[in-house]
Amino acid sequence: MSTMRAFITDGNGGGSVQPVSRPTPGRGEILVKIHYAALNPGDWRLVEGGVAAGPALPGFISGCDFAGTVEDANGSHWNTGHRIGGWVHGTTYQGIGAFAEYLTIGATLVFSIPDNISFQKASTISLAYATATQAMYRQMSLPEPYNDNHSREFFLIYGASTSVGQYAVQLGHLSGLRVIAIASEKNHELLKRLGADITLDYHDDDWVDRVKETTQDKLRYALDIIAEGGSSEKVASALGRSNEAHLVALTLVDKEALRAINSYIKIEAIITFTVFGKPLAYTMFDNVGGATPEDKRAWEEEYLRWVPKMLEQGDLKPNHVREVGTLDDVLEGFRLSKEGKLSAEKAVFKVAQ
Repeated sequence: MSTMRAFITDGNGGGSVQPVSRPTPGRGEILVKIHYAALNPGDWRLVEGGVAAGPALPGFISGCDFAGTVEDANGSHWNTGHRIGGWVHGTTYQGIGAFAEYLTIGATLVFSIPDNISFQKASTISLAYATATQAMYRQMSLPEPYNDNHSREFFLIYGASTSVGQYAVQLGHLSGLRVIAIASEKNHELLKRLGADITLDYHDDDWVDRVKETTQDKLRYALDIIAEGGSSEKVASALGRSNEAHLVALTLVDKEALRAINSYIKIEAIITFTVFGKPLAYTMFDNVGGATPEDKRAWEEEYLRWVPKMLEQGDLKPNHVREVGTLDDVLEGFRLSKEGKLSAEKAVFKVAQ
């Protein structure tokens, strides 16, 4: 039996690189040789226990985001050697994770990487981009890119320089929205280049008042990517006092406390794993219940299909990358993320030698 190297959880909130069996694609799946894998905060939270109750059980492969080549097309429309990117629900199902030399994935759940995009850059896209599309188009029903939207609706993004935030800024711009990006001042020029109309520093005491003045107290849509340290309370204050006000957070929030600030707003905390269509145990999130076939359909038939064209045209720019090392350096990547050492950039690991 063929083996591969993968970062395997130890059941105590950590893990190490170990030899494991190389997966074989099932019906409708392809085998991918991973060239680069990217780190998301959710990776170390899943390993250490910040998403579910307690650390991940031993024996799981960690990691979600990847870019690589088709190793076995398995009768699909892909050709062997084709450059592709995608993401999987790592640290959850046996044998599935991106911090490995190979993985299997549904043939419809990957995108073609155009020639102008490197493996490093491509590995940063899928999970963060999926999160942005789900929040904006599935939850808030905002206008989609390349539409004839002339409303120029305001859309606030708190944590705009994060990976998710950068993709949300670009999608908002492509959707004809007026993007208000809340982030550290050092990242404002980057966010303006990505399409932000207004940039405000979250350190400033008056940023909420400035949003209310700019929007005439009629802001209806806000995405809080950070959702901690009082951010959601400030976003709730910035939203207008109307029943159309909608706040989507990427972490669990105190809804009662937020409604005490602004009784009009609709509040949702979401998790992006619903794009795979499977029932999930994370029922504390508002978009989780049973199977989610509509989320899966929207992801594989719409949002994922936009990516190659957007990249080729330069309409979607991947995150800046910091190459941390190889699979042997996953724990170092965890440390950098936890300690806030990654700003407007994404840690990536070289996998294929």
